[in-house]
Amino acid sequence: MNIKIRSFNRQQAPKPNLTSLEIDKVNKWVSESEKTPLCLEIGAGAGLHAIQWAKDNCSERLIAIEQTHERASKLKQRVKNHSLENILPIQSDAMLFIPHYILENCIKDIFILYPNPNPKEKDKNQRWVNMPAMKNILATLKINGKLTLATNIENYANEASSGFQEQWQLNLLESKASPFSFNPRTHFEKKYLERKNTCYNLVFGKEKNHQ
Repeated sequence: MNIKIRSFNRQQAPKPNLTSLEIDKVNKWVSESEKTPLCLEIGAGAGLHAIQWAKDNCSERLIAIEQTHERASKLKQRVKNHSLENILPIQSDAMLFIPHYILENCIKDIFILYPNPNPKEKDKNQRWVNMPAMKNILATLKINGKLTLATNIENYANEASSGFQEQWQLNLLESKASPFSFNPRTHFEKKYLERKNTCYNLVFGKEKNHQ
């Protein structure tokens, strides 16, 4: 990669404001992550993936993080409507929430599905693979934990593929295009597949020798 990634100082970053109930639940889930697998979704939107994931993985837990107020409100309402106890919806900037509230080596899976690609060259340091906070985010992954990233932009997929391997020393476990018959995980994916746009799915793994 031809970009120098700045260091991220957690102590200088503002700590997101959560309710006392949210803090208590996050702390409880993190402390119990050895016996009950804990996962994260970054940019959960209105919760299409989070809701289906929770139904399919009843023995695991998911913290679904969405920054925008409108989408986070929809996410929280949908979780409430479905009476799902294994999702915790959080409205926050994931770059700040994760380093402050999630401990190292406690997350089984991280999902980043169709993030803002920030396609302009001047914005390349805002892409997830180039963000300073990624070091802290990946530190929360357990050994053999996985990070799944999806995008409909080939250049973004290629940059993420090389960056997560070269810069962050993750192992590429899967790199494929989703078939148009694929059951969509997000509203964006549904739209792209209906348009016959290629959707790229990348899965990375954190190995024992990860630095």
